[in-house]
Amino acid sequence: MNGGVGEASYANNSLVQHGLAAKSLCMAKLVAMEFVKIVSRLCRKHGHDQLPQFQIQLNDFPGNDFNSIFKSFAPSFHAQLLQEVGSAAPYCFLSGVPGSFYGRVFGAKSLHFVHSSSSLVWLSKVINKITNY
Repeated sequence: MNGGVGEASYANNSLVQHGLAAKSLCMAKLVAMEFVKIVSRLCRKHGHDQLPQFQIQLNDFPGNDFNSIFKSFAPSFHAQLLQEVGSAAPYCFLSGVPGSFYGRVFGAKSLHFVHSSSSLVWLSKVINKITNY
């Protein structure tokens, strides 16, 4: 797979996959935005002066192009958050965690809220637990 934005890049030569990726990224943005807004609203409602900071971790296979994800997610997410919440918007940090659902991606007890959305994908190998059935 060729990452990046060149003529031979995966993004420029995979229209169907690119469309699905754009839709799933849009959904991830929507869920993250709603979560941040709801938690911020609840904190204010209960009299907390300082809003929590949020770390949004996106996960994908290591070979996929995280730069494209960050270029489309980060700037518009922060701009929309400022527009909807105002200057009191909480800090949101975005990171990419390469890995596969075949094994552990995050450390134990390291996440407070998890949202997982996935689409039907072709598996390159059968998950071990499935082979026992």
